[in-house]
Amino acid sequence: MKKAIVNSNQKPRSGPKQLLRHRTMLLLSLVIALALFNPLSLRADKAGYVTDYEGDVLASDPLLVNAMKTTMYEYVTDDEEIDSVGQWINKGALNDGEFRDVILPIMKENCTKCHSVSSTMSDAVPEKPLAAFEDVIKYISAGLPAKPSK
Repeated sequence: MKKAIVNSNQKPRSGPKQLLRHRTMLLLSLVIALALFNPLSLRADKAGYVTDYEGDVLASDPLLVNAMKTTMYEYVTDDEEIDSVGQWINKGALNDGEFRDVILPIMKENCTKCHSVSSTMSDAVPEKPLAAFEDVIKYISAGLPAKPSK
């Protein structure tokens, strides 16, 4: 399903539901930031879920999916693409046909305009590329070592 916002010149939708969604996204962003910058109290488990020191899950989605739902949401073409990435991660995030045929095109369409070493965008993040399996797998587990699949 396409979103109502087609380009960055349009104003975002507003209303009670959007305000609640915005507040929820801010809270999730805070949880992610704490996990990344305070590793003694929060961390990501092997599946990339944000957990506290005792291993209790604090966010229900892997970090890459949380980013797509929160801080990067305006750049994602379809909500279904976020679901596809989450399902691929939950299945083990393998470097297989699903990655090549489904996930990589999503990354290229939604992410690599900025998340690419060759990006010329003003808000580019070339130090965090998402153009290949080896790049993407790093961010599903919040920087924890991940084993690439064969």
